[in-house]
Amino acid sequence: TIYGSLEFPKLTFSQNVKLRPGVNKISLLSVAVGLPNVGPHFETWNAGVLGPITLNGLDEGRRDLSWQKWSYKVLP
Repeated sequence: TIYGSLEFPKLTFSQNVKLRPGVNKISLLSVAVGLPNVGPHFETWNAGVLGPITLNGLDEGRRDLSWQKWSYKVLP
């Protein structure tokens, strides 16, 4: 578990993860990475996973996930 902040919103997670063949879901809690979740005209802010997003340590080296589809969900 790691946390970002408003001052330093970018983060690097440097621990082992278990990936399976096929689809793997990566979940990021926006408040945990320092993103605001309220405010005037919040819906117009450039927020979310903005990239670059890479996986390192794979058999093929570094894989860029920035072009993958990222979805966002607002939880009550």
